[in-house]
Amino acid sequence: MSRDKYSSGDGYMYVYLLSIVACVVVALVVALMVFGSGLFKKPNPSGPVDSNSSSAAPSQPDNENSGFLGDESETSRFTLASVDNSEVNNGLLILVNSDNRYAFPAETDMVNLYASLKDSNVSFSGSGLYLNTTAAKSLKAMCEAFYAESGLNSGVLVHDAYLSYEKALEKEGTDAAGASDYHIGNSVRLMAWPSKVGSMGEGTFAWFLDNCYSYGFILRYPEGKDAVSGHAAHKGIYRYVGVCHAYFMYKNNLCLEEYLELLKQYTPEEPLIIDVQNKSYEVYYQPMEDGLTSGINVPNDSAYLISGNNYDGFIITVTG
Repeated sequence: MSRDKYSSGDGYMYVYLLSIVACVVVALVVALMVFGSGLFKKPNPSGPVDSNSSSAAPSQPDNENSGFLGDESETSRFTLASVDNSEVNNGLLILVNSDNRYAFPAETDMVNLYASLKDSNVSFSGSGLYLNTTAAKSLKAMCEAFYAESGLNSGVLVHDAYLSYEKALEKEGTDAAGASDYHIGNSVRLMAWPSKVGSMGEGTFAWFLDNCYSYGFILRYPEGKDAVSGHAAHKGIYRYVGVCHAYFMYKNNLCLEEYLELLKQYTPEEPLIIDVQNKSYEVYYQPMEDGLTSGINVPNDSAYLISGNNYDGFIITVTG
């Protein structure tokens, strides 16, 4: 009897332990179902992607002008500059004639050529001739190079250069105030003097025709361009426009009028590329807008110059 009692107690204990184990197993299964499902859940391919992840898809440009004005991406090359429309009358590339008169500024950056070139064996028709500072320095360098190449020590005479507004009023015809290329202070007429040494643009003096661009000058009125320029051809009138523009006009047989019209084909997105003297330049045109100012695309990280054309727009030259 006693043995059976104890045997019955052992059976109850065994059942009790099995019940506890079963509860624990059930609890574990439930926990795995509730909390562990996320460990085996596949990622949703259409879900959000971390924009900072290297696997994120690159964003597409909003328009075809990506990289230019209007695109706010990091690759944008340009900034919109507000330029006063009166500046269309200023700059190295302005066209000056009876139809596009020069607006004389209140102040000018002129130097007296006699004082500036007197040590360069250059002669003058008078002591009151002037040029803008940069043009005067380039003229001096050009004349000195000519003498060094030709072996001459004299023979170049400056016959005409800048005329003040007051002096221009004294002239007639195409030299009326603001109608002459000389009035801007970047043009000069050279002569061979005395005449027995030759003629400007011929013989020894043909050197100027073939080398003036290296000093930023163009032959202002070349042969065969009379109908375009409205001026008879002249082998002695030179205009300072800067090396890259002078080089392109020389190599492509263009007068200033033709060059200015050609530049209208070039934009900030597709500029004219000019490589000269181990430098590369980008040149493009933007039309003048209605109102008092125009919005001009200028490069963010390069030097540039803006010149008006004196009638309808601006030429931007990216210099570096």
